[in-house]
Amino acid sequence: MNKNKDRRLTIRLDPQNGREKAILSYLDSLDKRKHKSVNGFVIDALEHYITFLSGGNEKLLEEIRQIFREEVRVPSAPQPTQTNEWNPQLSEEESKENEQNVLDVLDEMFG
Repeated sequence: MNKNKDRRLTIRLDPQNGREKAILSYLDSLDKRKHKSVNGFVIDALEHYITFLSGGNEKLLEEIRQIFREEVRVPSAPQPTQTNEWNPQLSEEESKENEQNVLDVLDEMFG
């Protein structure tokens, strides 16, 4: 019997199965400075997945939203002033272009 009361769990991953092969590859390439062990990583992954499945992902989503707000925050730049006044004055070239555009549309409509 196990003296420290740890419960052992064995999983099998088939390197011939594409999905399981990808998992094996990822586990083999774990950054040991970031993750102390494969066992610890698997426990964290299972915990997050179970939390997600049980609908407890609202806290995670809020954390992601907060990070996004902080990272995307851009200092506000001065906005150009907009006037709501309509200026009907067109240059001679603009007037000719507009007239031609109107004639082209009328020609398309009425042949």
